[in-house]
Amino acid sequence: MHIASDDDKKSAVSTSPSLCNNSVTPCASYDVLLQHMIPLTPHMTPTKWSSLLRKYDTEQKGGLNEAQWCLLIKEQGILIGNTVGTVVDFGRIAEVPSGMGAPINLRRRKSIAEIVIEFLEGFIAGGLAGAVSKSIIAPADRVKIIFQVDPSRAFSLRNAIGLSQSMVKEGGVLSLWKGNGATMMRVVPYASITFMSFEHYHTALKVVFVVDDEEGGSKTRAVSARFVSGALAGATATAFTYPLDLMRARFAAGTAGTSPSYMIAFRDVIRTQGVTSLYSGLVPTLLGIMPYAGSSFACFETIKFYLVRWQQLEDDKAIPPWQRIVAGGFSGLVAQSFTYPLDIVRRRLQVQPHRYRGIAHALTEIYRNEGIVNGLYKGLTMNWIKGPIAVATSFTINDIVKTRIRQYHKKADEAARDKNGRPTTWFAESALCGAAAGAVAKFWTAPFDRMKIVYQVGQQAADDMTFGRHARSIMSEFNSDAHMWQGSGAMIMRVVPYAAITYACFDNLQPWSQRVTYSHSPCFASNFVAGATAATIATGLLYPLDMMHTRTAASPVKLYDSYYLGMREVFRSRGVFALWEGAGASIVGIGPMAGLGFALYEDFKQRFDCDGPVKRLVAGAAAGAIAQAVTYPFNVVRRRAQVDTIIQEGFVRSMKNIYNSQGFYSGLYQRMPFGWTMGAMTVGISFSINDFCKDSIVRAKKEIRETASIPSFSQFRGGSSAEAGVSGGSGFGG
Repeated sequence: MHIASDDDKKSAVSTSPSLCNNSVTPCASYDVLLQHMIPLTPHMTPTKWSSLLRKYDTEQKGGLNEAQWCLLIKEQGILIGNTVGTVVDFGRIAEVPSGMGAPINLRRRKSIAEIVIEFLEGFIAGGLAGAVSKSIIAPADRVKIIFQVDPSRAFSLRNAIGLSQSMVKEGGVLSLWKGNGATMMRVVPYASITFMSFEHYHTALKVVFVVDDEEGGSKTRAVSARFVSGALAGATATAFTYPLDLMRARFAAGTAGTSPSYMIAFRDVIRTQGVTSLYSGLVPTLLGIMPYAGSSFACFETIKFYLVRWQQLEDDKAIPPWQRIVAGGFSGLVAQSFTYPLDIVRRRLQVQPHRYRGIAHALTEIYRNEGIVNGLYKGLTMNWIKGPIAVATSFTINDIVKTRIRQYHKKADEAARDKNGRPTTWFAESALCGAAAGAVAKFWTAPFDRMKIVYQVGQQAADDMTFGRHARSIMSEFNSDAHMWQGSGAMIMRVVPYAAITYACFDNLQPWSQRVTYSHSPCFASNFVAGATAATIATGLLYPLDMMHTRTAASPVKLYDSYYLGMREVFRSRGVFALWEGAGASIVGIGPMAGLGFALYEDFKQRFDCDGPVKRLVAGAAAGAIAQAVTYPFNVVRRRAQVDTIIQEGFVRSMKNIYNSQGFYSGLYQRMPFGWTMGAMTVGISFSINDFCKDSIVRAKKEIRETASIPSFSQFRGGSSAEAGVSGGSGFGG
């Protein structure tokens, strides 16, 4: 965009009075508004802008004042893009009549919560796009990699189909997706970083790719900006995720040995080849990824731009999905064809790092020994099939998800609360808050939780040691490989998804629980039903992890190298149902405990007006203490069942056996004061952190909506027109 000089600015303002006739408020003329808005909205024609300006110029004065501009942005935000309104400083583009003060600076810095929410939303959109696209083409991708890294295999579609059939015969249909789990660990962060960083690079680089035209206006070298932005985005994502890509290639090619997981494979590679081997082949990967990502983004975004212009659509969000798919497929076809030889080289260097001395040597050797068609372009036909599908799916899903998120934020403010005044959040947002709450609460109480489990599964009827002596005894007996946080990593693996599912289900089960309890608003009974049901769902889904946590924490020695290996051992030795032994006792105990906890906590919050974090912590601790006291015997039975210290005879009989052999208090309430205290502390921390996170998200979303609806007019203050064009860029819109 043209960088206006001071004379230009004075000239622009001086022309306003002739167009904003008889205006007594700061007014921006049509010409000035069009000059600033057209470069920010390439999907909007000047004719469309002119009609909008005339519509909101109710006084027919040839321009808009600040109130009229705010109304236009608020009502037409979906059409023109809400970011447009945030980059217009009315004090720079409007004439201020004599006697009036300077315009009010409405600019507001984004809060940390807003930044985090926008980051997570971008991460989700990009990650989902990458995961879906890669899962669809995973079988073709694995076959392609095998041909790429094996010089002895001659590629043809017939040979590729034959290889696929042999793989299915040897390892089943799922063998075609071998390494896909590893792929997801790389693709989700890779795609997320790529799409998010593209937007930031694209916005920043518009300043570099701006030149003056003959008429004194401005134009952006859009294709060049998109290409460089895409190339830098691909390089950034690759640098962050390259070790995962390396392991994925070796898993797919079958050269990762017998390593059962990424972590073990990384450890083996570092031990045998060194840390630098994790970045073997990075340079050719970057040389291949940068032109590939650059051309993909440039082609896709340029096609979208012309689709909007040719079809006279309101914006790129109006492009039909099938046209996005075609545009993405064509972009992937072009990009993969140009950069395929470098893809061959990077796969060879990843799987066979010592065979070639570098990129040039690899290109020369492959060309000399295998030729062009069966060497440098080996498997290209397969790529022509899978590449366009992957790119089209990825770009389309990312666009759709981002559009959906933007539309969500444009809803009315009352969407922040339900009909009963309770803050509402997405299922994913509730899950995120619950995960954070559970992780923090459990981590800080992990050592005490471990001692509690040791007490609960112990079989001695008489134990006259005090808690302090018992704690010191446990700590002194555990060898150097195990400590008071032993099993905490596994515990976090269970607690995070458990808390996420429980809190998210509790929020979303409220309408159902109110109908079940014949209530028109949340009450003690409906909260109990929702909490108990949510905990039951989470327990049933994640019980094997809870069992592994109990066994790891109760053992003074290391039982398993990982949860996965532990569950695999149980499955192989005793069958799949062994992973759910004791699940009935757990559900019987956890369901009522969670229901009571949620019901009491919500009741305490309302009864005692618990708005602050300290009050909520106390309310949560009190609710947890009462719930733990009522259901503690169930907890003892489930822990005993999980470590196989008693015969599995059902919940009621197991409780009777404990009562008959150890008594009521020594057995069913064994070390209850300690477990009671720790449980109350954990519940209190968890409830208070979950509420804090949810309140922060609701508040941040409200601020985002307010920012979108009532724009700031100070982005240009002290800046140039070019900076306005940069700030106004909306993602891929050009």
